[in-house]
Amino acid sequence: MLSSLSQEQWDAKVIELGGSILQSWAWGEFQKSFKQKIYRFSGNNFACLAVETALPFGKKYLYCPRGPVGDAQEALFDLKQFESNRQLIFARLEPQRALDLPKAAKETQPLQ
Repeated sequence: MLSSLSQEQWDAKVIELGGSILQSWAWGEFQKSFKQKIYRFSGNNFACLAVETALPFGKKYLYCPRGPVGDAQEALFDLKQFESNRQLIFARLEPQRALDLPKAAKETQPLQ
């Protein structure tokens, strides 16, 4: 869900979860100064600063630099719900730990 945490609470949570400066309140405000739209998501075990990025044909995606921090599976659930209500076609995540995602129907990586 979108976060209702104050600046101090947000930064404390990011630090507690081992996040980087790219998930800090200040980084979000820096992105806003460049007219980027940002969203802050948080739950019991995660925090995620997401930057909305424009694509051609009126589409958009969310970029979570070095995040989400904490429980990325929980964050992924919230991000999916958020994306479904907008013209967002994907989210680019950089979680601290690997996510447990389903295997792709077709292998797209070249053979080594």
